[in-house]
Amino acid sequence: MKEGSLVKVTADAPGASKVYFFLDGVLQGSDDRIPFEWNWKAPLIGTGSGTCLLEALAVDPAGNQSERKNISFTLLPDYSPKVTLNGPASLSVFPGQSLAFDLKAEDDVSLTLVEFLAQGGPVKVAEKRSLSQASYRGNFSLTLPVDTPPGTKITVLGAATDSVGSRILSSALLFEVPADTQPPTVSITTPVEGARFKCRDNVSITAQAEDDVALRDVAFFLDDQPLFTDTTAPYEAHFTAPLRDSDTPVRIRVLATDLMGKQTAAEVGVVVEGYVDDKAPKLSLKSPSEGLSVYPGQVVKLVAEAEDDVGVNRVEFSLGGQIFSTISAPNSEKVFTAQASYTVPGDALEGTKLEFTVQALDVEGKSVQVKRSVS
Repeated sequence: MKEGSLVKVTADAPGASKVYFFLDGVLQGSDDRIPFEWNWKAPLIGTGSGTCLLEALAVDPAGNQSERKNISFTLLPDYSPKVTLNGPASLSVFPGQSLAFDLKAEDDVSLTLVEFLAQGGPVKVAEKRSLSQASYRGNFSLTLPVDTPPGTKITVLGAATDSVGSRILSSALLFEVPADTQPPTVSITTPVEGARFKCRDNVSITAQAEDDVALRDVAFFLDDQPLFTDTTAPYEAHFTAPLRDSDTPVRIRVLATDLMGKQTAAEVGVVVEGYVDDKAPKLSLKSPSEGLSVYPGQVVKLVAEAEDDVGVNRVEFSLGGQIFSTISAPNSEKVFTAQASYTVPGDALEGTKLEFTVQALDVEGKSVQVKRSVS
């Protein structure tokens, strides 16, 4: 019998009401239900072997005791578990990379725990799985943080613990993020040099960037003004072509930076075509209808639709020269619907006339007004 192993002892005692169990003469437990059983854990002997004496004593309902029946057995040592960990063949790894591992463990009695351990730089992993079996095989994964510096060394291990607490480590797997010796490469895919855009066009910028280890980010600039910074491929940014009175050159610059701070830039020049916006926006008031009868405390809903050849900036609602609501067009849409509400004062007298003024302004500040009265 293995030391530390779990053992179930069953006694056959017809007519008995209770059975007592002894180990090496010391009472360990009892059972008063058929079948008479005792579950116990074999003692530890360290190394070598030892002999144990297991005894059972039956007692009947009148209190009469049987002779003790015994079994002698030899304890055998519980050997340490075995564990192996297999992983990627390449020992060079890169930030953001996912690595797969296969862990195998076995024990002559029972495993209670396996562990997956990884450490180095920003990598700190200690994943544990509890067990109650003699053998185990499972998969583990490790994803390197995207900011893992070049030159980082990472040690990965497996561990197994058996039922007597013996813990064994696997051979270590050693990985390294290569030194970063080269600057990144970057090119602008779209737009191409000399491309032309009209005002309010939505312009997409896409870039191709690579590094021998890993990129930190790709930053986009418009005439040297920051536009957007992208940290994941595909690298892209967007802008709306501004309104210009005449054809205007615009420089698009893309800057790629790797984990060590080395940078490479690419540029293209495009043209935003000139446009003279000499037209005021158009405005129509969908609600309320002219002359609508209202009552004190009523909520009047105002709905206006503004349209402009370049873009609507905002719509303002006012009463008696006081603006009570301003609705901005979030993307300077060419057609924009704005809604506002006004509550008629509770003390308004019958016949009181309320004249609303609605004003639409375009992106150049030109405006148009519409008035509507209710009473």
